[in-house]
Amino acid sequence: FMFAYKQLHNTYKDIVFSAPSGNFGNVCAGMIAQQLGLPIKHFIASNNENNVVTRYLKTELYSTKPSVQTISNAMDVGDPSNFVRIQEIYKNDFKLLKDNLSSYSFSDEETRAAMKEIYGNYNYVADPHGAVGYLGAKAYLKSNPKAHCVFLETAHPSKFLDVVEDVIKEVELYYKTDLAVDKPRKLRIQIKGELYSVFANHGSLVKMLKHLLHNAVDATQENGTILISSKNVVLLNKKTGLNTKHVLIAVEDHGHGMDTETQHKIFEPFFSTRFAGRGMSLPQVLKTIKKHNGQIRIKTGVGKGSIFKVYLPALD
Repeated sequence: FMFAYKQLHNTYKDIVFSAPSGNFGNVCAGMIAQQLGLPIKHFIASNNENNVVTRYLKTELYSTKPSVQTISNAMDVGDPSNFVRIQEIYKNDFKLLKDNLSSYSFSDEETRAAMKEIYGNYNYVADPHGAVGYLGAKAYLKSNPKAHCVFLETAHPSKFLDVVEDVIKEVELYYKTDLAVDKPRKLRIQIKGELYSVFANHGSLVKMLKHLLHNAVDATQENGTILISSKNVVLLNKKTGLNTKHVLIAVEDHGHGMDTETQHKIFEPFFSTRFAGRGMSLPQVLKTIKKHNGQIRIKTGVGKGSIFKVYLPALD
């Protein structure tokens, strides 16, 4: 709270903090800082569907309930133990508390949409807790447009980025429900062990893998086999001489393959070889991989099929 205020107070007045709130420790800490002299204008308790306090501030009835499981799981608290401390700070005066605290609650669906919005608009990967804080700030600003809201991130995104396996499962379902109807192939999925977490955008990886799958389907004859596999690997960083952890995603087909000349051109923006089963989507694949600081390698040959290997850096 103090570091944020120090950076902002010369530019903005009426600084408001939106804290993702489960057991209410962060909001309580901010209120204690306020009592000690930090001039915070207002607090927002941003809840998931465990919304005891949100309901209390609307009805003045404090009623606990069993916790509900959500994707912002550190906030899944049905009886927040720190709230009694907050009530003591305001001498159990409901009006005094409500003048200094607003509260909103949000569903998992709204949280996921907020994560996508934050990434799309600001290229920032928020964890589910931070996304709830962001939603609380947006809700408050609707009726208080002159305020300057700071929303807190209370968990590192890496705790919620075990995305590769989910991406593969989503693409597998897409194949079964869409592609396989008109282009029947044998799709095999192979995931080895528990994959490292990667700092990545779920939607972007899904699109990338769909592109590679489409190309594999086009290159493979009817009832041919396509393999999507993933595993943890270690690559040598030639610049640093250090070994670095990566997650490998590979798409392998047993189609007609590519000659050397085609391999050198497939990532050029306006090069297309649809007749050979490799299309305009591959430049977009490369763009996505570079955006994630990854790399791609291709093993292919005429009559030998193709393997596209995507390497994504793992989080330490």
